[in-house]
Amino acid sequence: MNGSDSGQVPDVIGLNVEEGSLILKRAGYQVDYAYTHLHSGGCCRILRQKTLEKKTVELIISKEYYNDPTTEEKEVKKVGI
Repeated sequence: MNGSDSGQVPDVIGLNVEEGSLILKRAGYQVDYAYTHLHSGGCCRILRQKTLEKKTVELIISKEYYNDPTTEEKEVKKVGI
């Protein structure tokens, strides 16, 4: 996706919300969120992204049906288990 005059908007599709938001914010973008298909369990993933204004990106978020083992692994590392 083309972004502002600074170049390309980072592609964060498929990442979890925290990772994708952090990447975009570090690149200087404001982030808006839209949610769809919120299920119990699983982590929230970015399905689509859309540049709304010069420095604003909307992320379309959905919860996964299952728990991603790679996400669980990261959580274990965070708490030091």
